[in-house]
Amino acid sequence: MRTGRRRLPVAGGTDWDLAAREAIAVLRLNAARHPRDPALAALLDAGGSAEFRRIWDAHEVDVGRSGRRRYRHPVAGEIELHSERFDSRDEPGQVLFTYSVVPGSASDAGLRRLTDADTAGRRT
Repeated sequence: MRTGRRRLPVAGGTDWDLAAREAIAVLRLNAARHPRDPALAALLDAGGSAEFRRIWDAHEVDVGRSGRRRYRHPVAGEIELHSERFDSRDEPGQVLFTYSVVPGSASDAGLRRLTDADTAGRRT
């Protein structure tokens, strides 16, 4: 997939617009939490691409959420993962995401192919 002059990684998400909006919304949240962070300020002052600016200017703020994610992988093929977010009450700012597939689904088979390919590669 091409966006502007950059090529996205092969294993990147197929829901590019959703992933970009969510990532920039989390960036906006962190910018609000850390307004004096010089590295973050420098990143935002750099301007980024027109696509980044368009999404940034929408002013969406997000903490990352549970939901569905689709990925395309060269071995596993297209897989759909369900993500769940867990926030730590004891350690503010610490978050755990888990990912699962529907048992017996095409995504389950894709992850098994990926596991088999990894296992085969370790035996040689």
